[in-house]
Amino acid sequence: MSDAFSHPDFDRLQLAVTDAARTVFQRAKADHAHETFFAYVLSTYGSGALGGCAVNTIENHRRVWDKALAQSYTRIEEEPHYKWFCGEWQEFEFVGDQFEFDAVYPLFNKAMETLEALLEQRGRDGADIYGVWEEHPVYIALADALAQLDREGLFGSGETRRNTLVYVAQYDGEPGIERWSIERLNPFAPEILKQEASSV
Repeated sequence: MSDAFSHPDFDRLQLAVTDAARTVFQRAKADHAHETFFAYVLSTYGSGALGGCAVNTIENHRRVWDKALAQSYTRIEEEPHYKWFCGEWQEFEFVGDQFEFDAVYPLFNKAMETLEALLEQRGRDGADIYGVWEEHPVYIALADALAQLDREGLFGSGETRRNTLVYVAQYDGEPGIERWSIERLNPFAPEILKQEASSV
């Protein structure tokens, strides 16, 4: 957690997200054990709301992409968008039953309110809670939750982990959060993979 914006609300958020995401991701892996996972995502909205967990697998990407091509509403060069933007992952966009997040949403909202108050106390614009910046404690809490699950081995190890991206995605908001979190959470991933995912 950033020392610049330390507060128990951010710590509580991180712990709650870690626990909820652990359960959702574990259940997704069990329910789709025959598939090859390559992306794990926590989503947010540009309006400052928390989304939930998304995953993508090689098999799901093929299903989604083949359907898009068959219906002729996309172009070949748009495949990276379908591969890395969780809004295109159909049933995997909010994978499974995510009722564990019901208790997390109020904590997320409270953390955003706390951050707004802290910013205003320091003479900064409270609207900065909707931006992506280096010491944003709410996004750090989300990234740190994913980092904790990574340390637990939830996203695999060795070559499997190297070819898997873990990140925070944001709908209709600041695209910088994807780039920021991809770099922060995937130090050993191939650069070409990170660049492709960051470009969508």
